[in-house]
Amino acid sequence: MMVIQQAIYGVSTGPALLRCIDNRLFKVFNEAAWLTDLPATCPYGITWAPFFRMVRLDDWMFFVHTRPDADAKRGGMVFSRAVLIPLSLIGELHDLSHLAADLRNPWTPEEELRPIYLPEGAGRILEAQVPPLTASIAHWVMRDPTKPAVIFQQDGLDEALFELWRRVPSEFRSKLTFGLSFSPGDVEQASIVFTPKELVSRWDAAQIVDPEHDLDVDGHVATVLDLQLDHSVREFASRVSLPLDSANSISYAIQASELWHGESTPDSDVKLLRILAEVARPGSGASEARALVAQRLAAAHATWPQSIVMQMRNLDLTSVEGADKVELGIQAWVTARAISTNQEGLLEVLCA
Repeated sequence: MMVIQQAIYGVSTGPALLRCIDNRLFKVFNEAAWLTDLPATCPYGITWAPFFRMVRLDDWMFFVHTRPDADAKRGGMVFSRAVLIPLSLIGELHDLSHLAADLRNPWTPEEELRPIYLPEGAGRILEAQVPPLTASIAHWVMRDPTKPAVIFQQDGLDEALFELWRRVPSEFRSKLTFGLSFSPGDVEQASIVFTPKELVSRWDAAQIVDPEHDLDVDGHVATVLDLQLDHSVREFASRVSLPLDSANSISYAIQASELWHGESTPDSDVKLLRILAEVARPGSGASEARALVAQRLAAAHATWPQSIVMQMRNLDLTSVEGADKVELGIQAWVTARAISTNQEGLLEVLCA
């Protein structure tokens, strides 16, 4: 069983930790108190709905539900219930909805606060069809990872986010941060923000998620949502130890998968070998793939144009089995050009 510790936050001199059941985590929970308040003062006349926030705190994911505090003596105060999820467990925590149900529950000071127990390693249960809002969020998250995707607060938002959490690669979940925001100036490390619809003019229109707009499911969205097109990028990435922990790493994995499954040429093999050498993590699958591509590249040395040799100048093949064959191929290429009437590119290669 997973044991998830929770805490209660409310009004003191400011947003404050009111109850924590594990003293070993008191410092972490206490320092996170500021994350349980509204991101900024709510603009006059604007109504916000209770919301979930997910933030990474060092080796933890901080998952919190915030709503208006009906018992507060002054307006604008909030009540929050939160949990700390160890990063080491997010690969096994496929469903946030069980935690969310606990965090939505009311609480009184007389109530005993207990840990939340979840079955460890419970399998993912995915919707038969990807909800349109989930697909739209995935599209915008992959479109520009340097800016948050912006969603209007609406019915079904929580469920769309939880479905996205279920579907993304487990190592990507630490990048799946979200929360309420009233303007670009109060965004705190969130890849997804939701905002009252009345504040649309404060945001760049290019960032706003539109679930009504039909989207093409490209390789990036398919990989994030675990949808298989011609080839499963996830299966390939797992086999050759390519990470899927960010938008950039997913782009590398897609490119490598396309090169692997496409027609082999010296140009494609150099590109693929570079990705496998520079991006792939240590592993037998990665080693075998690098060795196969290196062998294939070396065998075609007689057909290399000058551009291929130049591309290999800064290609680090130190740990690649078969690198010696590539080096022999380069030597053979230089020798063949040196004794040939066609010496095009030889001087540039030697000078490089």
